[in-house]
Amino acid sequence: MKRLCCLLLLGVLLLGGCAASAPEAVPTPLIEPISTPEATDDPAEALRFPRTARGDALAMTNLLTANRFLPVGNTLYGLDVRDDGTPQLVAWQLTDGELSDCTVLAESVVPEWLTLADDALYWCNAAAGGRLERMLLTEESPEVETVLDDSCSALQVVDDTLYLCDSAHRFCRLTAEGNTDVLVDIEVWYPCLHDGVLLYQNAADGETLHLRELASGTDRRLNDVPSYAPLCLDQVIWYSQGSSGDGCAMASLDLRTGRGARYGSLIFRGEAQFVRDGGKWGVRLFKNEPAAIQLSGSLAGPWQEDESDLYRMCDYQGEALRVDALYQRDGRLFCFVLVDGEGQEQRFVSGALLETP
Repeated sequence: MKRLCCLLLLGVLLLGGCAASAPEAVPTPLIEPISTPEATDDPAEALRFPRTARGDALAMTNLLTANRFLPVGNTLYGLDVRDDGTPQLVAWQLTDGELSDCTVLAESVVPEWLTLADDALYWCNAAAGGRLERMLLTEESPEVETVLDDSCSALQVVDDTLYLCDSAHRFCRLTAEGNTDVLVDIEVWYPCLHDGVLLYQNAADGETLHLRELASGTDRRLNDVPSYAPLCLDQVIWYSQGSSGDGCAMASLDLRTGRGARYGSLIFRGEAQFVRDGGKWGVRLFKNEPAAIQLSGSLAGPWQEDESDLYRMCDYQGEALRVDALYQRDGRLFCFVLVDGEGQEQRFVSGALLETP
């Protein structure tokens, strides 16, 4: 269980419904309090994850959701699906938050981790084994180019440099020649590089969370439990903690004190998905028996069940816009939804705008 993926072309997730009680935080120490640099001679003990602003946290959520959409100026690039199920890369005109005029750029493309670098769109094409592709936006009739004909993931751009995980899930830097320079030669999941420090899950170390300073190679283990889909808000990491049964529990780790909490009343399937909703951070959980979607107004609750026949997964979120994918209960894609900062929605699929109920 590394990434919950319910895109029709990539997998099927069946959901039901149930009521949920408010979460009960059960404090449990995960690590000893973080030592100050003056109190230790071990640089690993002093290593911290730099404080995250809201924009940094949003970038982390897009890494976790394999963002399939990306607004660039007055254009929204992203995934679309034709009536016959064929995936395609499209460009929507985006004017004052309103969509219009869809243009098909390429067929048979499921763009994941859409990223802009040097006037080019980069993505991992899930419809082609995850190979790295790009499209130069400066060309009059841009075409898809293959950059790496191998599976890759977790594409991110930091200081005009592209970073990714290769087919062995090693953390790499993309060179100017289009090759990969391996920076972390172990199996890495959920990598997020921020101010020179990498937050990641070490698959070979009990799926625990680690920090690594790339310049020095200093590495620090943060906890001792299986940890999935971490999001750092300010100085607190929220994540899905693996449980003894079939599922996860919501958990947090305060980097200022080194103490953690596990929300034992919230056991769910897969991984939690964090979203910004109404100006607040929320979370969607996929319940076990039976399944349900829940969205909170804040990470502390109260938790509210989505009782509709459709369930949502976030495909992109930024400062002012979010794009959700709506799925039917049998896992089939229904449509995509553009949500603005005030919660107004526009639904679209197959190159057409739909009526919003």
